Amino acid sequence: HQINSRGTGYLGSGKLDGQGIPADFFSDVNVRKGFAYAFDYDAFIKQVLQGNGVQANSILVAGLAGAEDGSSLKYSLDPAQSAQFFKRAWNGAVWEQGFSLPAFFNSGNTTRQRALEILRQGLLKINPKFKLEVREIAFSLLSAQSAANQIPLFMGGWGADFADLHSFAQPFLASSGNYPRNIVYKSPQLDRLIAQALASTNPAQRSSLYRQIAQIGFDETPTIPIYQPKDNYVQSEKVKGRVFNPIYSGDYFYPISLEN
Repeated sequence: HQINSRGTGYLGSGKLDGQGIPADFFSDVNVRKGFAYAFDYDAFIKQVLQGNGVQANSILVAGLAGAEDGSSLKYSLDPAQSAQFFKRAWNGAVWEQGFSLPAFFNSGNTTRQRALEILRQGLLKINPKFKLEVREIAFSLLSAQSAANQIPLFMGGWGADFADLHSFAQPFLASSGNYPRNIVYKSPQLDRLIAQALASTNPAQRSSLYRQIAQIGFDETPTIPIYQPKDNYVQSEKVKGRVFNPIYSGDYFYPISLEN
């Protein structure tokens, strides 16, 4: 959680003086928890997604083996709890001085834009000294600057490469994963558990390991997972044998037939 903003100006003053943030601002777990409880998940799903999504705040993605208990790991919009975390952050300096930082989304992605605006509004209600500036940026630049650890806060997404919880645990929580590299997050304990879960061939053991991984990720909050999308697909009643592939959003065509 060390931001390298050399040449970008994203840290503002670079201090906890209300005009910016220090480079290690998010290294305090209380800051991360404060953000997690400042977001209105229900409003986002109802108003922005129009109900086409479910709240998901961990790597336990519904529908995958071992993810049965994922619904119990949820944050909520809780201004009082968020305020308590912020008051503990950096020995009270965050609450007293406030902060100012930009939050980025990739150009044209209005869903992510709206999410960040909801977060901005939630933070202002908790403390008017909490200032979040929502900025649009080209996807190529967002990818390059996040990979260089230059962006303080951004919203992204992830689609599984294969239908297994490893395809979420590794990119979100392993030190070699996409997002941990972008935010300089390392947990030897999580690396060990993720490696054990990947190597195990025992379904019960894997479920137990992924539950531990998800709990640690939820408690430490290196990132804030928000939602799992739901999609609608339409077909004629005459179409039989359709087996949809959710990973690649396509069909296996061989078993499909059409009845008259």
